[in-house]
Amino acid sequence: TGPDSKQRGRAIYQSTQSRYDLGNQDVLNVDLVWQNESGISAVKRYQFKRNSYVVDVAFDIKNETASYWQGNFYGLLKQEWVET
Repeated sequence: TGPDSKQRGRAIYQSTQSRYDLGNQDVLNVDLVWQNESGISAVKRYQFKRNSYVVDVAFDIKNETASYWQGNFYGLLKQEWVET
């Protein structure tokens, strides 16, 4: 059972900051971190570039347990209407 399994619910990622600002940088990386109780961790990195609407997303999965771990990547883009 993985972090998004029916038994455990959705993975909850943590951020080290509550606010991010590109400022005078050309690139801003925002890391969101998830870790389970066994020692498997995932970093979801969003990369924003000045003058671009493209957002790059990368995943870094680490297994710091003594056990073999295998996962499968699954992505979903979902659009929802949010009233402002």
